[in-house]
Amino acid sequence: VASSDRSVFNRNSVLCVLGFALVGYSFFAYAALYTTYLHTQLGFSITEAGTAFGMYGIGTLLALVCGWLGEKLKHYGLMVALLLLTAISYLLFHDTPSLVAQSALSFCYGALVSGYLYPRFISVGQRSVQPDQIGYAMSLLIPMFYLPGLFAGVIFGKLVDTIGWSWASSVSVVLPAVLGFV
Repeated sequence: VASSDRSVFNRNSVLCVLGFALVGYSFFAYAALYTTYLHTQLGFSITEAGTAFGMYGIGTLLALVCGWLGEKLKHYGLMVALLLLTAISYLLFHDTPSLVAQSALSFCYGALVSGYLYPRFISVGQRSVQPDQIGYAMSLLIPMFYLPGLFAGVIFGKLVDTIGWSWASSVSVVLPAVLGFV
């Protein structure tokens, strides 16, 4: 950030907030209906659906190394992670019927969203502003990840009722990752 640009609302910070909000939307849509999809569409038992969803949490443990990796890979790593998130988001809701495959995909989704992208967006957000503005930047950035949770599940559910799981998941879980990349 140039020393003359002291605003929290500079180009980098605004892009970071938008990207983080899109990842948050994808995450909350996934979290809202993933187990329902596994149970109703793939025929998983409630326990199996919960097991696959629980792998998300195991994937988040990769944050222990992904924070370091994110610093090494810089913005290229962020872009690659968003592309991977797009592919994994698609596979989660499109004809991947085995428990092992769904568990692996959920693990990878957790590793990407909470293990890599969450800490990476926080780091980028902090570096996008002057040091004395970091508190303000974080007070804008962090809620933008969580605010989509107010409506992501409802919209995803309405879309499922209207256009079915395939298109609804493409719009609610996959498209936000694509837009974050763009």
